[in-house]
Amino acid sequence: GIGNRSLERTSDLGGEIAKALLNLLSMSIPLHKDIGGILGLETLYIASSVTDDLKKISLEASLDFWLKFGPPVTISVSRLGLLIDLEKRNDNGGIFGYDLSPHIKFPNGAGIRVNAAVVTGGGFLYIDEPKGEYYGALQLSFKNIFDLKAVGIINTIMPDGTNGFSMFILITAEFSPFQLGFGFTLLGVGGMLGVNRGMDVEPIRVGLRTGAIRSILFPEDVVGNIQRIISDIKQIFPIKEDSFVIGLMGKIGWGTPTLITAELGVMVELPDPKIVILGIIKCILPSEEAPI
Repeated sequence: GIGNRSLERTSDLGGEIAKALLNLLSMSIPLHKDIGGILGLETLYIASSVTDDLKKISLEASLDFWLKFGPPVTISVSRLGLLIDLEKRNDNGGIFGYDLSPHIKFPNGAGIRVNAAVVTGGGFLYIDEPKGEYYGALQLSFKNIFDLKAVGIINTIMPDGTNGFSMFILITAEFSPFQLGFGFTLLGVGGMLGVNRGMDVEPIRVGLRTGAIRSILFPEDVVGNIQRIISDIKQIFPIKEDSFVIGLMGKIGWGTPTLITAELGVMVELPDPKIVILGIIKCILPSEEAPI
């Protein structure tokens, strides 16, 4: 009996040492290598995960990189690589008693940047399959006359861990001033739709002071600010089953050139009606490019 307990303690110690060694494998290595201006190797990731009983081990080797297709188009990919799963066998077969299963690790995210004569801009898509969360952003400018921006998030796993579906989409379009009369111009329009999403009024009130409201009311640089925008959307429009959110937005200016800008939004939550009207009015002189 004493010998068996001693062997168990030795085995437990060996398992702890093995887990500690596997955890040491998790690291990110900056590369920042530019190969001929066509391919860029940014970061190498080496990661591992292991169950407490060491029956399942997962090893990852992946890479952040970008690829340029001529001057106008650049694609960036986050954490594409190889994943190796090892599962403990009941016998002593396999490799050190494990079955080895290699397969492709699909990327966590991908982005595209376009810089052509007619259109400039880009987009970004993020994938978190274990959490069931997918979000992305798109921003395109057509000859500096028409700007289109879109942000979306989809969840397939609810906060309680059950399978489900939730979606939120925000789209805005800004364009050259369209005369409305009496010196007023229409500068942009937008809309939002949330399925199985609610609306929390308090973060909206706070966001008016902190600037978080800029994430939903004609946001700027949606690709570069995607993480902040998604974080604000989650707070303002949390997942709420059997609830819908619909919103319309308008951007109005006064004066030529524009001296006063008003960004207005009306958002409605259904089926239990909740209506929020919000807006930002600003006057920047002599111009937004050189404010005093």
